[in-house]
Amino acid sequence: ATAAQPPSSAAAPALAAPAPALAAPAPTATATVGTPAASSAPPSAAPTAQLDDDFKPSAAIVEVLINFLIRVALIAGESKDTTGLSDKCVSLLSQGLSVWPDANIKFNFFEKQLVAHSDPSSALLTGLSILRAILVVQPHFLHDNLKPLHTLLRPAFQQHTDDAKMVSSLCAFLSEALEALESIAAKGGTEVRAEVTPFVLWISDTIGAGLGSPKEAVVYGSLQLLQAVGSYSPELLDQH
Repeated sequence: ATAAQPPSSAAAPALAAPAPALAAPAPTATATVGTPAASSAPPSAAPTAQLDDDFKPSAAIVEVLINFLIRVALIAGESKDTTGLSDKCVSLLSQGLSVWPDANIKFNFFEKQLVAHSDPSSALLTGLSILRAILVVQPHFLHDNLKPLHTLLRPAFQQHTDDAKMVSSLCAFLSEALEALESIAAKGGTEVRAEVTPFVLWISDTIGAGLGSPKEAVVYGSLQLLQAVGSYSPELLDQH
């Protein structure tokens, strides 16, 4: 018997090809209901603290502040190098009085600082600027201190009417002061009028003395003062 021959390769059954792999199903987008998308923007900053607009300093603090500004204005006015600081203090004084019109201004303190000034002319100029700032909100300050102011202002009228800057400051002060005094006298009756009249007459007499001066600059300065006074007290013009 012959040995069995192995089957030829042609007769061998073909191996089945592997089945193709099934493609994975595409993921379906699912919407998340009710969940907002995360924002990429950074969280907003916390609101800044609001300033307390209701803060009100005590009357004592206001008094110290206002009188301190007056003191520094007068001290800084002594030197030409610090006149800018003096002017700034007067400006701050005006602003402070507009906020606290009832601030207690100590005339004795003002008077002491003015008298102790090393430069009388500079002190008077600064003092007039301070008085004008005060008159805007406290016209009664002039009436309440009329007699001592009379003494303080005497050198300005009697010794410095040849100084153009002093005359300009005096004219501005007199225009505002006489208007305030006239208003106070009109409301205060006969008693107040009797207190105001001597001050106005003194101004008139002082101007008259200047008009008779042999110095041309003094006469010219006195004429300017008379013009300023005449705007609110026309009857004074008839006396000269």
